[in-house]
Amino acid sequence: SKIAVLSAVGLLAYLAVTVGFVAPVDGPSPRVTHPVSSASLAAAGEPDAEVRSSNFAGAVYGIAAVAAAGLLARSKRAPTKRASRVACAAAVSVKEVKEAQAGWANAIRTISKTYLDGGDYVAAAAAAAGELYGYGHGNVLFKPTKAKDMQFRPEAIQALSYFVGADAVAGGEGISEDHGFAINGGKGWSDVLFDNHQIDIHGDVAIAMGNYYFTSASDGNISKVEYTFGYKKCQDGKVRICLH
Repeated sequence: SKIAVLSAVGLLAYLAVTVGFVAPVDGPSPRVTHPVSSASLAAAGEPDAEVRSSNFAGAVYGIAAVAAAGLLARSKRAPTKRASRVACAAAVSVKEVKEAQAGWANAIRTISKTYLDGGDYVAAAAAAAGELYGYGHGNVLFKPTKAKDMQFRPEAIQALSYFVGADAVAGGEGISEDHGFAINGGKGWSDVLFDNHQIDIHGDVAIAMGNYYFTSASDGNISKVEYTFGYKKCQDGKVRICLH
């Protein structure tokens, strides 16, 4: 930490000053370890006490500087590595986005087939919505393609109404303009294909834009619709839709 670095620098600086300026002046001189001959030393003469003290203080100051630089470098590197590990753990991948898209397409096919077979398509739609959309995990920005009267659907029950139709939602909570997109207004869908123009990753959020193609189960006609989806990795590690 910065406090530890400053403390270490302060201590070493204090030692440098203390040791450097109170070095004994009358005692024996420090051992000389420079690779020079005794003759050259005799010719040059012994350094006086003031010079020895100054040299010693300078050496300690140098040690303090090197130690401080090392501590500062470690204090800067460690948080960066920790932050990188956290970011990578929560990142969404292109593979996960495509898996979420495949799950959405399969859900539309399953809901339609269940409806046409006379099964409980509302339960199938509710289960799919809980898996695919982030309701209950965070905000969901959902603006259904065909919604006009109630354009934005921040609640899960409102999204369900759009997919299965107002009349199929219990408790009168359906929205009157909804005719059941997931069942194609009663005709059903036999297939859904995604064609991504681009997928852009922003950490734990990904944005995908492109066209998807819906094949009518009744006559085989194909409808082309543009889309923008946002996907977010939730706390449980699953990628869900946060923007549609």
